[in-house]
Amino acid sequence: MINQASQDAAIDYADVLKALADPSRLRVFWLLAHIDERICVTEAMAVLGTSHYNASRHLTLLKQAGLVLAQREGRRVFYTLNKSGSQFILSLLAAVRSIPASQFGQEVQRCQCLLALRT
Repeated sequence: MINQASQDAAIDYADVLKALADPSRLRVFWLLAHIDERICVTEAMAVLGTSHYNASRHLTLLKQAGLVLAQREGRRVFYTLNKSGSQFILSLLAAVRSIPASQFGQEVQRCQCLLALRT
């Protein structure tokens, strides 16, 4: 017989891993890990080269997985890393940070340009 608590825990871990299994979500999570700054949906949209809907959806799924936190300021929602998450989340963050910058360097450059334009 399957232990229900064990099954539920496995589902929770799988949901977090699924959130990072998408290339766009992995890129935006990697970006947040390397710029150590909050970003809004429009900034993520420009960095990922995707629609507002898709950028918002990716960030929402990362939030639901507990990988990022969201904070509304007026009409914008800003996303940051969840640095106070579980040990599992922190281990995933360390693993994603270990992806070489040469793989996603353009994302950092684009994001830094956008951040410099903030008023």
